[in-house]
Amino acid sequence: MEEIIILGGIVGKNLSRQYINGQGSVQEIAKSQINYTCNIETVNSRGTRIGGICGENNQYCSAKDNYILSGLEVKKGSTNATKLIGESADYLGKIIGRTYSTSNNYIERNGEITNTIAIENGTEDITDTVYYIVNGYNEGESEYWAKDDVTHPSLKWELQVNN
Repeated sequence: MEEIIILGGIVGKNLSRQYINGQGSVQEIAKSQINYTCNIETVNSRGTRIGGICGENNQYCSAKDNYILSGLEVKKGSTNATKLIGESADYLGKIIGRTYSTSNNYIERNGEITNTIAIENGTEDITDTVYYIVNGYNEGESEYWAKDDVTHPSLKWELQVNN
């Protein structure tokens, strides 16, 4: 029997929980969500469910508005993910390795973004735009991301802990 190894750039396995009432029927379902995240680092494993954001997204769980930087490698050994959501042959996906449902109720507006744009004499960093996209803002201060270093996003709480 092959061991199942699940790895995601943000979350390994996104699970829901069902609460059973005294008569044995489902009373309530806790629906887990992964929203407004961005992975900027390579994911490489020999696992069985590998995703740039989430390795496995289970029933009733959602993954919405998540991004990876364009060109980010999501790999199983030397094989690169080519699709946003993995398929049963390898469960290797740029965003999600394996999912219970691809319905828009559960998975939507995930994709790749870039933090540079081409200009006439080279490129220009647009990291601020990346922060706003990830956090759902069009302008102004981001609620979660710090903008101190334009080459590597950091969460505001990380800056507070390190100071």
